[in-house]
Amino acid sequence: TERRMQAWWEGEAVREGVHVEDDNADADANANDADADHTAPIVIATGFVATSSEGVPTTLKRSGSDYSATIFAKVTHASRVTMWKNTDGVYTADPRRVPEAFSISSLKYDEAMELAYFGAQVLHPLAMVPCIDSNIPVYVRNIFNPAFEGTVIQGRCASLSEVNKDGKVVNWRSKRGVIPIKGITSVDRFSLL
Repeated sequence: TERRMQAWWEGEAVREGVHVEDDNADADANANDADADHTAPIVIATGFVATSSEGVPTTLKRSGSDYSATIFAKVTHASRVTMWKNTDGVYTADPRRVPEAFSISSLKYDEAMELAYFGAQVLHPLAMVPCIDSNIPVYVRNIFNPAFEGTVIQGRCASLSEVNKDGKVVNWRSKRGVIPIKGITSVDRFSLL
């Protein structure tokens, strides 16, 4: 899907005037200089709808619109993606099961994908993948509470070898250390910390 979307963006979108190719390297630097008669500063497209490799119409299933948005962000070199949900971002736990749960202000892609994979319903784990290489931030905001900043998802987690390369291990119980647990999610009879 991503390759076909990129091909469309570089071919059909240019022919239709939705995307104007510019040889000027500084074109993206000053988007305010864009000529509205020749470029579309905002693209509105449906998500969730796709075709199979055989060209048969299908849907992208759960969170397909989120996945579509991040694919569009990648192929259009967007500076950010905002996912408008009915919750104040990604929570520390399922607020239906844990009344004290609260919105997490920031997560790494890896953390968000793990929480989603193990039951956090606000995102689909694959929705982050198109944004990782270009480090495009993904914002999760509440459509019913737009003043709330929500959660921003960006960057990768350090590997164990990176954390331990200086020979020091951070003790998360220490008052000086880092608390590595950002959220708790669950699938019936399973939990992930």
